[in-house]
Amino acid sequence: MKKVVVLLLVVGSTFALQAQVTQEPKKQVQREERRKEINEKLNLTEVQKADVKKIHEEQKTKREAISNNASLSREEKQAAMKNLKKDGAKRMDGVLNEEQKKVVKEERKEFRKRDGRKPHRRHSAIGR
Repeated sequence: MKKVVVLLLVVGSTFALQAQVTQEPKKQVQREERRKEINEKLNLTEVQKADVKKIHEEQKTKREAISNNASLSREEKQAAMKNLKKDGAKRMDGVLNEEQKKVVKEERKEFRKRDGRKPHRRHSAIGR
């Protein structure tokens, strides 16, 4: 009986893992398509593109460091991520002109409508 239960758990875990793995590339493709669409609407200059890329790379590195820091509690990680997001938003504000900021604001509203989330006051996901 124990062998059957263990076998079922292994098989079930394998199927669950397989389903999760096949969904990840789909989400990644959707994210990339969305980023390309927003970048086209923003019409970033080459300098802005370089600045945005640099900001996103630095943000990614810092996010990973926070996530992998075992000495931080869950609450501390959440606070650090929130601060990182605010910092990224400020840095993006320095890169975008007023018209581009308006485009980003409208895109966020549309995304929140489609996604079913309440709009937030400030976000850092710009032009990735």
